[in-house]
Amino acid sequence: MNKYILSPRALTMVIGSSIGFQPKYYEHGYWYKEDITGYKGILEYLISLVFKYPSAKSFSADERCMIDVKSGSCSKHFLDPNEVFISFQRVSKIAKPIV
Repeated sequence: MNKYILSPRALTMVIGSSIGFQPKYYEHGYWYKEDITGYKGILEYLISLVFKYPSAKSFSADERCMIDVKSGSCSKHFLDPNEVFISFQRVSKIAKPIV
């Protein structure tokens, strides 16, 4: 498992949800996410393995890692300059149900 020491300036956001928060860092073209809950980093890594093999045309594989002294995951930045990331959680909150 790779270990990364990140600059404090790399901290870009602390995202909250009903489960808690997840500090995220961005440095040198990679996103680093601390594993606060004890399972989120492992889950993201496993999901990236699932998408690696089917006919998914685009995905960003997560790698398990240590961020400073905390477990986490990292992935290469996957958006083009004209794209924005919208999380599933955010989409589910704004999407209208289909009846």
